[in-house]
Amino acid sequence: MKARTLSFVMLTATVSFAGVAGAQPRDEEPAATDESGRPDYPPPDAPQTEAAPGPSQVPLPAPAAADIGFGAPGQIAVSDDMQMALLRRSQSLMGMTIDATLVQLRPGFDYFVAPNISVGGQLRIEYSSGDNGINTTITTIGLVPRIGYDVALSPTSSIWPHVGLGYIHTSFDNGSAGNNFSSYTVTLDVFVPLVFQPAPHFFLGGGPFVATDLVSKLEGADTTKTTELGLMSTIGGYFGGP
Repeated sequence: MKARTLSFVMLTATVSFAGVAGAQPRDEEPAATDESGRPDYPPPDAPQTEAAPGPSQVPLPAPAAADIGFGAPGQIAVSDDMQMALLRRSQSLMGMTIDATLVQLRPGFDYFVAPNISVGGQLRIEYSSGDNGINTTITTIGLVPRIGYDVALSPTSSIWPHVGLGYIHTSFDNGSAGNNFSSYTVTLDVFVPLVFQPAPHFFLGGGPFVATDLVSKLEGADTTKTTELGLMSTIGGYFGGP
């Protein structure tokens, strides 16, 4: 009886030991550790990879600066007007007829006080000489305040009419004749140029103009009023604005 009991106990112990041995992992390598005995992750020979930048890390291109078109509030336009066509002006002065062909430079300054609305002025300086039996020199200086309105036709073209009311003083020198005198006029000018902007802050163009005297005085007395009609060009630049 004792022999049977001892055999049963030995058989049970053998089975239990085999089950525990089977539950243990076989051939498992120990985890890599550093010098302090702590696990070393990742292993020294593991390839290093960089994390891809997230959406918030990708640099965005800087927005392009918008070009400010001609006629914006706060812009300053500096221009010079020149008569391109030959202008024949006939005027009777003290029984003498003077015919002159002129090319005139007329620097202008305009400021846009509101969208498309300009306020400014034009300085006129003219010099001419002719000979109709008497060598005559004519010098003119004047100032023409004006207002304009720019009408856009496209991003780079517009019509910019001006209306001005000016004071013009003219001196006549008849040379050896010794017959020198002066006159002044109050003139109404209208200029309607078609303006192109081939590059930012630069413009050129041209169109018809008309100038008529409202008041004309010669040595304090009324004299003949004149009207001029022709073509004129303009060139200039602008800066400032928003």
